[in-house]
Amino acid sequence: MTHSICSTYSSPSVSIIQQDSPINQLPDDVFIDISKYLNVKDILSCRSTCKRLYTVLQGNMIWKDRFSSDFPGINKKFNDYLSAYKLLYSNLTQGVYASFDLQGHKSRICAFAVLGNTLFSGSEDRMIKVWDLSSKECIATLRGHKDEVRSLAVLGNTLFSGSDDRTIKVWDLSSKKCIAILQGHKRGVHALAILGSTLVSGSYDRTIKVWDLNSKECIATLQGHEDGIRSLAVSDSTLFSGSWDSTIKVWNLSSEKCIATLQGHKDAVISLAVLGKTLLSGSYDKTIKVWDLNSKECVATLRGHKDIVVSLAPLGNTLFSSSADMTIKVWDLNSNKCIASLQKGEDASLVILDGKLISESHCMIKVRDFTAFDQEE
Repeated sequence: MTHSICSTYSSPSVSIIQQDSPINQLPDDVFIDISKYLNVKDILSCRSTCKRLYTVLQGNMIWKDRFSSDFPGINKKFNDYLSAYKLLYSNLTQGVYASFDLQGHKSRICAFAVLGNTLFSGSEDRMIKVWDLSSKECIATLRGHKDEVRSLAVLGNTLFSGSDDRTIKVWDLSSKKCIAILQGHKRGVHALAILGSTLVSGSYDRTIKVWDLNSKECIATLQGHEDGIRSLAVSDSTLFSGSWDSTIKVWNLSSEKCIATLQGHKDAVISLAVLGKTLLSGSYDKTIKVWDLNSKECVATLRGHKDIVVSLAPLGNTLFSSSADMTIKVWDLNSNKCIASLQKGEDASLVILDGKLISESHCMIKVRDFTAFDQEE
């Protein structure tokens, strides 16, 4: 499929402000500073008011900064950032991408983690596979868990995997060997998160454990949920946990205390993501809730999925959500509206890497690259 400029961002004629207007006496830097407080559509509208503004607001540096701000997870370099911005927005809203599949697992894939251009996948087949996304090859298979691999987290040269066998394995990525086993949970470990020098694990035993990554010892056990822990997210020294009890708890890891309980979902909270001062949660109740982390209040509820919201993956102000209704939806978090819906197989976990959406589909991994501007779908 050939990519095209999104008509939403087309440039109108230039004519509104007269050349002798006092506004034309302002330095270029003033216009550039003002542009930082405007949304993209407003910048493009301002460009249409006079030829000088059109020239100033066409600048590549303005659009490079805006691109980095709105799509912080994309590290590619472009010669023309305005065109790149328009094309990426167009691709996201129209569901245009280049794609390829990675095959090797024998059962459903439950978890992903990414590091640089390396992807890690954990599966019900009890294996973890390591993929080089440049060569599209599986470069290692890590075996050792005695039950399904449910969660993954990676830090530097170390990978952590949580399993229904009640353990967390610690893998050295140079040797591809298991170097430690963290034991203490009484049921499966379905969520992992890393904050500084600590690993946090959430289990169906209703507890959250905090592990010191240097000593590999459990240094705290957080209790308060009335049912199993299904999802975790971290920001600064704050931990968020989603549970089958339909609540989200907010924990201060320094004091090891629960400082708030977010209520609003009508069923299990199985996916969480933090975006700045916003928390996003997906639930069995088929909705996504947007929470203001300052007020701890729900500020929006995103409705559109017809089944469980399984996984969330933010890309700047864009959110991807995967559901058991066999779709991945794309949401504009500025308007809280669904801007696209991608048909898929049995996708569960989602992760974003450099503008690529990575998901599970029928025991395979599908990689959708929304930044492949010159390729076909």
